[in-house]
Amino acid sequence: MIVLALPTPPPTNNLFFNLPGRKGRARSQEYFAWQVTAGQHIQIARQKPIDGPVRVCIICQENGRRDLDGYAKPILDILVRH
Repeated sequence: MIVLALPTPPPTNNLFFNLPGRKGRARSQEYFAWQVTAGQHIQIARQKPIDGPVRVCIICQENGRRDLDGYAKPILDILVRH
């Protein structure tokens, strides 16, 4: 079992912003900073890549104003990246 203590990701609405002139979307500075910090936590753990199926359990502090799905996407994306 691998246990990682990652920082809380930004809310889903703060991950990306619209570029001017309808030219798409880009990562927000807040999301980029979180990705760098979370990536450092993963690198420090020095785990080898996992081949095959995995089970991910996300434990987070309850925030009645935030949808739990908003925690999963950035965390799963950073795990895939690293």
